[in-house]
Amino acid sequence: MAWYAAGGLWRRRVAISVDIAAATPVDVNVTVPKEFDAFWASLVALSDTTGANLRVVWYDGRTVLDYALDDGAGGAVSVANKLMRIQIDGMTVPAATAMLCIWLYFDPISAQSTAATAVAIASPRTGYIELGAPDRHQFTHRPPPPRSSKPPFVVHKTVNEQKFVWIRFHLSRRVTAGNSSSIHEEPLYVTQTVQNSAGADQATMYDLTLARWVFTPRKELWLRVLVKAGATATNYTLVVLTRTILPGDTAATQQLETRVGIAVKDNLES
Repeated sequence: MAWYAAGGLWRRRVAISVDIAAATPVDVNVTVPKEFDAFWASLVALSDTTGANLRVVWYDGRTVLDYALDDGAGGAVSVANKLMRIQIDGMTVPAATAMLCIWLYFDPISAQSTAATAVAIASPRTGYIELGAPDRHQFTHRPPPPRSSKPPFVVHKTVNEQKFVWIRFHLSRRVTAGNSSSIHEEPLYVTQTVQNSAGADQATMYDLTLARWVFTPRKELWLRVLVKAGATATNYTLVVLTRTILPGDTAATQQLETRVGIAVKDNLES
């Protein structure tokens, strides 16, 4: 893994899922989880007490954002106590009501000077770092079958169950590696709906604020979304629309549609 821009190479990165609600520049607050052991260990290994070796990067995977670091209450970062908040200033976002993907790079090949700057944060949105790995209900994105409205995958649930659905994406890669990385196409943002047989959105059956991007140590890109509620003995379709971006672009490239059937039954044996 490498960060593409000049100034250094970073061996690891983690996705930050940003809950956005308006297509205007937004401020973002991200709390780094105390349980993110690999992250904190990388700072200790570099004797980095301020987060100077980190980079917060736009969804193109290259452009550094304007950000500052504190302990979550306006004080200094505490690596010893695992207290760090990332405050991102005036980030341009590509859509309203979506879950955006940006990146936190850590563990550089050589020690770096800080890229943090002064920020003015107002009405921030929330960014999340997800430490969970894909569990049950895993699917790999593929387009719906030609001339068929039937989803290629189905999840069974009861009315009262809430389930995470995990979707894996295979995005385009570089023909030849650059800076030791073959990453080319990047995730941009995702929206979701759950539709009934008439195609009407069932807003009570999902919660976009719980969607999370996950980039695993094996360099696999996953998306987690939630499905819930519904009426018994009824079939629905989860529709996940994912936009991607290519290097150097500022607008979305592909739109990938993933459909998963949701079969709601009181008795899953019937």
